[in-house]
Amino acid sequence: MKTQTQIISATTFLFLAAVAFSALGIAQAEEADASDDALTDEQQEIEDFLFDEGSFLESDGFTFERMDFASGPEGPAFSEEFLLTEGVVYAFFAKCEMETCGGVGVSLGDEDGVIHTETNDMDEDVKFGFQPTESGTFIISVDILSCSEAPCDVGLALYRGSLPTLDHVEAQ
Repeated sequence: MKTQTQIISATTFLFLAAVAFSALGIAQAEEADASDDALTDEQQEIEDFLFDEGSFLESDGFTFERMDFASGPEGPAFSEEFLLTEGVVYAFFAKCEMETCGGVGVSLGDEDGVIHTETNDMDEDVKFGFQPTESGTFIISVDILSCSEAPCDVGLALYRGSLPTLDHVEAQ
């Protein structure tokens, strides 16, 4: 049973995370188009989805790490490096906008080029868990598999777990 302090802490964390996500989205939107001062409607939908998908993880000891967005035509959207810790379970959620994006592909590899997990389904959202056997830098690449009207928006969220195994996040 949560104490009042724990409930307030969780509420405060969610508020601060929302503020941080908004700031990240605003900064990236300004880079893409200096006249915009907020997330596009499509990016806001993606952000909302990624927060909703990750919300169940908090009760399992997961914390939000970061969120990235990209816009573009069909093809590679972005690659990011992540420092992952041995034995920790990580959850990744990727989402592309529903109206013009027909699928998102995600691959996770290490610095040596070994791909540890990869999805290339024509789904609008991808969810997977990963538990590295060694600490190190891992590269996650996100591709827009189908885009009927460019630019298409895509987002990626990373959550870090504190539990070694979970029923609903498959460790690989």
